[in-house]
Amino acid sequence: LIKQFAETNLTEVMETNIKKLKEIAENYNIPIILVTMLSNNDEKKDEQIKIIKKNSDIVIEIEREEENSKMKLTLPNKQTQNINVQFNKTLCEFVERK
Repeated sequence: LIKQFAETNLTEVMETNIKKLKEIAENYNIPIILVTMLSNNDEKKDEQIKIIKKNSDIVIEIEREEENSKMKLTLPNKQTQNINVQFNKTLCEFVERK
């Protein structure tokens, strides 16, 4: 089982599952919110983001750092908007920084 998992192409699995979720959303006319933590490997991370953007209507990427977090919003027309945010630990929310 471990060997089988190690030989699995997780990127392909991810793409297949995202396509299935999109099908479900379209067939039942419901929104689906997918939350994922991406690979630490920059090459794999870029590949995963590409798959997600290709198969999603709206994508929100959050890069969380202690002081200066960033939120990148990709809209259906593939236009992107960057927002500087700060994470409020007390309320567990992101607040836009001016």
